[in-house]
Amino acid sequence: MKVILVKDVRGKGKKGDAIEVASGYGNYLLTSKQAIEASLSNLRALEEDKAKSEKESAKEHEDALKIKTEIENQPLKIYVKIGETGKLFGAVSSKQIAEEYKKIYNIDIDKRKIVLENNIHSLGVYKVPVKLHKDITANINLQVLEEEV
Repeated sequence: MKVILVKDVRGKGKKGDAIEVASGYGNYLLTSKQAIEASLSNLRALEEDKAKSEKESAKEHEDALKIKTEIENQPLKIYVKIGETGKLFGAVSSKQIAEEYKKIYNIDIDKRKIVLENNIHSLGVYKVPVKLHKDITANINLQVLEEEV
């Protein structure tokens, strides 16, 4: 029996795969709504969905490349208060970096995509990686400076 998976099924395939299974297991997949019958119309719809998702993925990739060049060509300066010992009050976090980028350059960066192993606790220059797409990572040129009183 041939079915199209609606969800990922461990050991059988991923969502959207058309697979051949035993009829008993196929009936189980159909009744548990993990698959649909591989009719001609369903197979056509599957191909259309795959083509559409490939187009969307290509557009996302292209957009990520544009944003990467913008990010890498626009350095970011963050001014922070420091104590007498030269340490920062608090730390520079990915949330703060995203907010400053939005405020200065009007570029939205999701704070969850900023890859900081630890928050920044001292003055200096940093390269902060941002995961824009599954295979595109940009580096923010970040400079942490002392806030003038």
